[in-house]
Amino acid sequence: MSTLDLITLQRHISGQELITEPYKLYAADLDGNGHVGANDLLLLKKALLGGYKIPGFKGNLNWVFFGDPCDPNTPEDLFNAYCHSGVEVDHTGAFPASVSFKAIKMGDVNGDNVNSAWNLTPRTNKTLPLYVRENASDHTYDILLSEDASVYGFQMSLDAADLNLIRGELPVDGSNISLDKDGYSRISWGQNSPSELKKDDVLFTIANLPYGKSLEEILMTDEEGLFPEIYTQNLKNQQITLQPFHAEGSKGLFETKVTPNPFTDNTRLQITIPSGEEFFVYLYDIKGNELFKRRYITYTSEAEVVIGPELISIPGIYYYRVTSNLGDLSGKFVKQ
Repeated sequence: MSTLDLITLQRHISGQELITEPYKLYAADLDGNGHVGANDLLLLKKALLGGYKIPGFKGNLNWVFFGDPCDPNTPEDLFNAYCHSGVEVDHTGAFPASVSFKAIKMGDVNGDNVNSAWNLTPRTNKTLPLYVRENASDHTYDILLSEDASVYGFQMSLDAADLNLIRGELPVDGSNISLDKDGYSRISWGQNSPSELKKDDVLFTIANLPYGKSLEEILMTDEEGLFPEIYTQNLKNQQITLQPFHAEGSKGLFETKVTPNPFTDNTRLQITIPSGEEFFVYLYDIKGNELFKRRYITYTSEAEVVIGPELISIPGIYYYRVTSNLGDLSGKFVKQ
């Protein structure tokens, strides 16, 4: 299931684009009452936000199997067992046995989970970068569009807790984010009709991120959470990638690099920045504890901060953050 299923169900309930195929309508009946309505929508949203975890599913949020014969013309054919509910396998017969059946993932109302029960990554090879811009004063992160787009919805999971969503051009709020039973923050938002947005529009803002980790580092891309997807013109599904935001004309003028990395005794944080710009350097340990903070102004286009035993003495993983009027850059380095 994905937020695209949520949008498809919203459009059906509102009458904008009806679901007519029997199997898809059956998959939409999440409460199993023989009708598709608002309660099914609530169950699907709760499932996307991690409200149900195996074991312990409630409602009809499950897989359903239909054996032959099965050629439904209406959802009632399915509800009235015209298609056999369940599949029988003769364990006394010869093996390997040949079994013909159809499996439906309840909630898969757009039918894109065809022959891909274990394919939990996006069903697309297209990507849409989103820009990340930190507001250093309050440690919030703006998420901006990288191009003009019609946005129906999006989803993602972040490996962090206690996050807050602040609306931008998209009307997100606390109902669109939830901490699942594994401790991951799931974000899901969608609407019937698209928001027509422009490049560099702020979609939303995320607050209360853990210090020492960038948003890119906690964005999850595995099967434990909602894969990062955004749904644009004609409900096109695209994978979300996150990139640091650079003001127009500044890209390439503000960059950072740690070398060597990993290191044993000393390493150098190299900063490329326009001459005369003020910037701040922060160092954090893996738990987010601040180890170092200093303000700099350089009168050349390059600056260098030496990180030696007086700053980092214990082997491990560490993070840096460099903030300026041009944006916020961060990264990871390792002392061996």
